[in-house]
Amino acid sequence: MPDEPTRNSTAVTGPAALDAKAARSMGALIASAMTDDQAWQLLPIPVRAAMAAVALSASGRRVNKKLLAELGRYSRTTAERSNGWSAELAAVVRLAPTVTAEMLSRAPEQEDPTSLRRELDEAHRRLAQTRAELTKMKAEREPLITYTAALARELRKFRQDERAEQESKVLYIVPSDPQPEETGNGVPADT
Repeated sequence: MPDEPTRNSTAVTGPAALDAKAARSMGALIASAMTDDQAWQLLPIPVRAAMAAVALSASGRRVNKKLLAELGRYSRTTAERSNGWSAELAAVVRLAPTVTAEMLSRAPEQEDPTSLRRELDEAHRRLAQTRAELTKMKAEREPLITYTAALARELRKFRQDERAEQESKVLYIVPSDPQPEETGNGVPADT
């Protein structure tokens, strides 16, 4: 939960506040950079202060000169007096939360790798379940297909036998005169 803003700081609240995931990512980035003291010494104090301000803003903490000096690993009094960065540090303290929140509100949403993995695992589970259901349906359908094919063969055989029996009973009479005589109305004459 963010601390209450003080006279020298501004806290990020409401819709501009970062979600915990982004704050953890920023904190991890700062923590990994802080392990190398030489790298910190190479960075100018205003850059270190800006990075510390982003980390504090991203985590929803208040931003003030004392915390910036602690996180940025510089002496607050030395930075303000000897290097003349007092105005820059004051601007960082004043504007960091607002600028950080604005930048993050414009940043596109990215999927968390763990949520992507969960979605992928869920898709694999659904696919395996669908395959199992398909295999079960095929197994249930197989006897019906076999029975239907056997029934079709029996029906075909029955119809062939029936047709052969009917053809054996039919007596075809072939007229001796291929052209029957016609009466005046187109009907063949009786003989």
